Amino acid sequence: MRKWLVLTLLAVFALLQYELWLGNGGWRDLQQVEQRVAVQEAANVPMRERNARLAAEVTDLKPV
Repeated sequence: MRKWLVLTLLAVFALLQYELWLGNGGWRDLQQVEQRVAVQEAANVPMRERNARLAAEVTDLKPV
């Protein structure tokens, strides 16, 4: 009886570990999302600089 309980608990633990590391929303997905965020942040840098230049230009064009 005790042997089956231990085996069942080990199976549940293995399933939970699988979900944590490889399942939907797990560690692997987190790594992919973090990589996509880093790529997007790098793409945003020139756009932020452009926006700052445009904002400065608008400020210069406003009448005093």
